[in-house]
Amino acid sequence: MIKTIGLLARKSGWTHAQFMKHWIETHAPLALAVPGLRRYVQNHIGDERTRADIPALTLDIDGIAELWFDRPEQFIAGRADPDLSPKLDALEQKLFASVFYREVDETIAVLPNRAPAPEFYYR
Repeated sequence: MIKTIGLLARKSGWTHAQFMKHWIETHAPLALAVPGLRRYVQNHIGDERTRADIPALTLDIDGIAELWFDRPEQFIAGRADPDLSPKLDALEQKLFASVFYREVDETIAVLPNRAPAPEFYYR
């Protein structure tokens, strides 16, 4: 299982509320149709938490997307779907000013009040 995260920033002219509404109501149904996608999570940016002892990172984003696939090549193949890709591309060009996608290894450090992590959490 692989997870790709995307840091997303809205285009100028959109309020955060407009961006969120469009991301949830219009983009999510299209994203869920990507072939091979096992899980799709939208993390909506809320309040900033800072520390007095460490400088804050300046990062102006509106959301973080998580896309889960069984294998890395499924992400590439899913985004190349001839029926879906043009629709997603057009919508994302309208919605996003910038994106930052990276494949990540998720390591479960703590699962409070839960049984051990399911096997699929580990590669």
